[in-house]
This record gives sequence, structure tokens and C-alpha cells, in this order.
Amino acid sequence: MLNVQYGFNVHMLSFEDAWKFEGQFVARFCKKTGLPLYIHNCGFRPYWEETIDGLRQEGVTVFGANGCFPPDLDYWVNFRKKYSHIHIMGTAIGVNAEMEHGTAEDVANRIKENIMKLAALKRFIVCPLCCMPWRVLLSNMRAVLEAVEKYGRYPIKVL
Repeated sequence: MLNVQYGFNVHMLSFEDAWKFEGQFVARFCKKTGLPLYIHNCGFRPYWEETIDGLRQEGVTVFGANGCFPPDLDYWVNFRKKYSHIHIMGTAIGVNAEMEHGTAEDVANRIKENIMKLAALKRFIVCPLCCMPWRVLLSNMRAVLEAVEKYGRYPIKVL
């Protein structure tokens, strides 16, 4: 099941309120259907860890996290250490600025860094998030694909 969790953001609701209104529903749905959960959250300050830990306590299997915040790659490296079984999905880990304002080389270098730091640990998928801003150059979009083709081959070699 895919759950888009806009309520689970510091700027939207407290975690307790988000859990009361959205978390309980999602947990019940997943338990009743037996479906694992893939979480998408593109809010500015998501409650990633609290949400995943709460769902685990309810017996829900979370298999994927997709979001663009926080854009700090080190956050996601530490996330990977704590949640090694969860797939991290998205190109936006620190790439948004390069996509909008950088060159194709800037984009490729950021994707390479993401791959080198996260894919070597497995369960990392380079993919788009919700939407691409209108002003992103086609060359920057191509740079994502080219970087994946160049640096995303197994075995991943950490630089």
C-alpha cells in the first residue's frame, strides 16, 4: 500500500495528532489487508522515525520510504543504518537545487554521491518524487539517467 503522509510533518500537526487521525487508520488498513506499506512524504520536516517505529509497534511492515526531506544525505545514511530493511526511494536527496539551478554535471555528481553512499548498502532506488518543477532543463533530467547507468551498476564501488 502507498500512503502519502502530509499530516506527518512538524509544520502540519504534532506527531500525536497525526498518529490519531492518519496513523491509526493506516495501521488498521494494513493489518486488516495484510499489505506492507510504502510511505511517501514530501513535507519539510517529516516524522520518519516516529512514524515507522509507531507502525512497527502496530505490526505493520514498512518496506519503503520516499521523500525529499530532509535533503541532507547524512540523514539518509544514518536512516539506512537504523532501518536497513527499508528501501529508500528518490532522487531528491539533496538534488533539488541541482535539478533546478545546476548543470547536468552538478546533477550527475549529486546522483553519483547518493548512489555511492546509499546503494552500496542496498535497497536504494533512484526515482522521481511527486513532480518536477517546470524550469528543470531536459539536460538535467537526462543527467539522472546517465548517472544511474554509469554509477548504478553492481557491484557498487564506494569511493
